Amino acid sequence: TSVVIAEPLSQPLLELKGRSRTTGAGAGGRVAAGGLAGAVGAVGRVTRAGGEQAGGVDPRGGAFTLGLGLVPGLATGSTPVGLYRELIRLHRDEGLDFSRVTTFNLDEYVGLAATDTNSYRYFMNKHLFMQVNIRLENTHLPDGRAADLGVECRHYEALIAKAGGIDLQLLGIGKSGHIGFNEPLSA
Repeated sequence: TSVVIAEPLSQPLLELKGRSRTTGAGAGGRVAAGGLAGAVGAVGRVTRAGGEQAGGVDPRGGAFTLGLGLVPGLATGSTPVGLYRELIRLHRDEGLDFSRVTTFNLDEYVGLAATDTNSYRYFMNKHLFMQVNIRLENTHLPDGRAADLGVECRHYEALIAKAGGIDLQLLGIGKSGHIGFNEPLSA
């Protein structure tokens, strides 16, 4: 799994590491400005651990595609909003294709319905999913209203495993230095 970190005070940054990085490139890479889509465009393609292509650039110089099995893990909050805006722009203006992407979000609030304006599902629909051509059935968030949260967590992990794992994980870095909800000195 590679990790995408969008920094709140600068442009999005993509860290590519490990076997699910790209073919033919060095040991690791950092690409700024375009975030996920820019990084895919800059390096040519992203491959999964098994070697199959997970995303890339149209060889004719046309549209980007993320639709060849890419499974990104997504985050909410103010940090990734700029990256989501850029992905929407690339979809709208340059043909970035989300039609075969499957996403998994990090978390959801317990007790909130997906239609609640404070839920992460609502956030993702508003800031990304409803503005690109992703199939909503391929967008996953934990069910915060599940009767048994332990069972829901095991189910969610099974969905991730069935999708082949997470290829790229987007995380937010807060002003206090926290990553996701992991506050400094909390572990």
